[in-house]
Amino acid sequence: MLENEKEGAKKFDNSELLRKANIDREEYFAELDKERQREQQKIVADKEFEERKQREILDLEDQVNALISKNRFFEKEMRSLLINGDEGDNQIIEKYKDKISQNEYEIYQLRCSIDEVRYSKRPE
Repeated sequence: MLENEKEGAKKFDNSELLRKANIDREEYFAELDKERQREQQKIVADKEFEERKQREILDLEDQVNALISKNRFFEKEMRSLLINGDEGDNQIIEKYKDKISQNEYEIYQLRCSIDEVRYSKRPE
């Protein structure tokens, strides 16, 4: 009888240990799944951030190119006025020079913004 009780106690202990081991195993795999999901979310967030950066850089570069085109137009007009123009055209030439200076400053600012975006890190 005592032997049967010991046998029953062993079976109970073994089944209790197995139950705890299964719970620990389930918790371990659940934690692994959570970690994989976090890693996957980080990868997706990094990719989306890089795509947004690229779109923003392209937009800023488009703005720079538009200003460069405007400056080229103003320079051609100034040359034309200098070659074919009257004395009254000096005011127009000065306006073009002012516009070119303003555009060059905006180009500088845009290029600084491009560098800021290019080297920015994704906030954690």
